[in-house]
Amino acid sequence: MACSCVWLAQTEGVTLSSGDVVSICILATALAMCLPGIPSTSLVAIATIASSLGIPINNIGILFAMEWLLDASRGFTNAVSYVVNAGIVDVWYGDKLEAEPTVHVHENGAVETKNGQTNEQFVDDVPLEITKENITSF
Repeated sequence: MACSCVWLAQTEGVTLSSGDVVSICILATALAMCLPGIPSTSLVAIATIASSLGIPINNIGILFAMEWLLDASRGFTNAVSYVVNAGIVDVWYGDKLEAEPTVHVHENGAVETKNGQTNEQFVDDVPLEITKENITSF
C-alpha cells in the first residue's frame, strides 16, 4: 500500500519529503492491521492515505488493474505466515499442548475416554464427580 501511495504521488508529480514517506509507511502499516479480508479493500486504504497527505487520487483507477495480483500476493503471504507460526508453536510447545481427554458416556452409564480408559482408571485421574452434566459425550 505504501508503494502504491508513492506511485500515485509520482504519477501526479507530487514531491514527497522523507517525512511524508515515513508517514505513508506508518499509516499503511496501521491500516493494514485494521483491514478486513475482503478483496480490494486496500484501495480504500490507499485512497485514505493519499488524501490525508494531499496526494491527488485521480490515477487510482489504474491500480484496479493490478489490485487482483497484489491481493493474491498479500493473501498468500498471510497464509504462509499462519502456517509458519503454527509450525513454530508446534515445535516449541507441541509436547506441552496436549488436549484434555474426551470422554464418552455409554447407555449403561459406563464412562470411557478416547484413549480407552474406563471408569476406574479415569476417576483416579480426575478429581471431580463424573456425571452426564459435567462431561461432553460424543
